[in-house]
Amino acid sequence: MKTDVAVIRTLELLEALSAAPEGRLPVAELCHNLHMSADELDACLTTISTLANRETGSRALVYLGNDEVVLEGDAARLATLRLTVSEGIAVASVLSTLNIDEATRAHIEHAMLPLGTNLHSDTQLSGAPSFGPWYPALQAAIQDGVRLRLGYRAHDDAEPRERLIDPATIEVASDTAYLIAWDLEHDGERRYRLDRVTAVTPTEDSVVPHAYSHYDVAASMAHAGEAVTLSLPADALADAMSWAGVTSYELDPGTEDRMLMHLNVTARAWLFDQVLAQGGDAWIVEPHALRADFLRYVQSLSRGHDATV
Repeated sequence: MKTDVAVIRTLELLEALSAAPEGRLPVAELCHNLHMSADELDACLTTISTLANRETGSRALVYLGNDEVVLEGDAARLATLRLTVSEGIAVASVLSTLNIDEATRAHIEHAMLPLGTNLHSDTQLSGAPSFGPWYPALQAAIQDGVRLRLGYRAHDDAEPRERLIDPATIEVASDTAYLIAWDLEHDGERRYRLDRVTAVTPTEDSVVPHAYSHYDVAASMAHAGEAVTLSLPADALADAMSWAGVTSYELDPGTEDRMLMHLNVTARAWLFDQVLAQGGDAWIVEPHALRADFLRYVQSLSRGHDATV
């Protein structure tokens, strides 16, 4: 065998023996699985016998016995990396978030997680951004400079709508990932939440240069959003601070347990849903006219359909 082939075969042999019960495997099985002849197996065993542990000086012991290849001791045993359960949960969360295909995820988890550990494929850590199933296709389009037809359901949309866009980059803010792109129909910069993308179809056209604002998410919402002030219970403030459009907060005058939160909103339906989620403990302070729209939204929900807000 050539030297490089011999090294590869030797490592494959060590890997198989290290993983085998009691470090032993039948000769016929090894030769068949590793596609090597008896002479090639002897050459690999000779190579292994020259190995020694640098720290202890102990030599690798591998021999043929009863039609089996046996690996003794740890001098030549390949140690695989095994994660703790908590480390494994973090790895599984990343794999799930990036929507890596099931076969690859299973292979990585089998190789690195503690033996016998089974994690759900949708394991995700709190606060981890959701990239959605179209992240790989979007990244490829950005790298290749390809114009896209994007299926997208905004918060105010009952059904997804198609946009013709030039994708620019992907940005992560708090627990949300956004695609920054140029909307060709509106001739303007837009941000699309990746977890709301429903389809990605490449076109035959390439992207063209556009005058992006380079705003971050907060600045973009301040530029394009509607200024709103909410009154919230003080114990709800911690969760509300994760909202991307929050600009400031202060004690609600005349109270001891309520806060005023100032934020910029680009989707009224999203705002109304947050108010409803507080079960009557949150209300809109400014703009005052927004309260009438909120009431119409609530009435539309009670009738079983979405309102236009």
